[in-house]
Amino acid sequence: MNVDEALKYLEKKQITTSRQMLLRWVRQGKIDAKLPSRIKGYEIDPISLERFAMKKQISGTDGSIKKTSAYQLGFKDGEKAARLKDGEEIILRRELAIKYAIKDREKELINKGAYTDTIVVENSSKLPVASQRYMNAFEANQFTFRILGSWALVEETCDLIDIEYLDYPNRKLRTRLRDWIKTQIPEQ
Repeated sequence: MNVDEALKYLEKKQITTSRQMLLRWVRQGKIDAKLPSRIKGYEIDPISLERFAMKKQISGTDGSIKKTSAYQLGFKDGEKAARLKDGEEIILRRELAIKYAIKDREKELINKGAYTDTIVVENSSKLPVASQRYMNAFEANQFTFRILGSWALVEETCDLIDIEYLDYPNRKLRTRLRDWIKTQIPEQ
């Protein structure tokens, strides 16, 4: 699939009409593509494009999950609904719907007080200054993060964090949560 075909597909799904945005997503690796020559342009993998489109339709711009019914995802009685040009069936939509249903259930449970792990970040001189200021604003000596699946609930502020969208996914969760604290104070 070339760039023009991919752009028409994304326009039809109401994701973007911008060629530059599509090319940015390709260069960022969010959509798999090959560049056989600069003259021909990118050859975009249709399965990767479908996955990307599903993620964009299901999740909001801030990483939150949109309320999406199974019918909106293209399901009819739980059957596979997506088909590529060559007729190859993919189960992608079903897998994504299951994943996001699990995330919704985890979110509901953590809001009710269920959690599997606790991480405590103490306000100390080892923390970045921005983190210390944020914790001082709440007059907190520590922040307690209750973890369930892909969610973290900050006990002191009642903030709910989707762990998947935290920066630096290869770092330890404690470090990622410490970094999250320093991003919460507005720039002055």
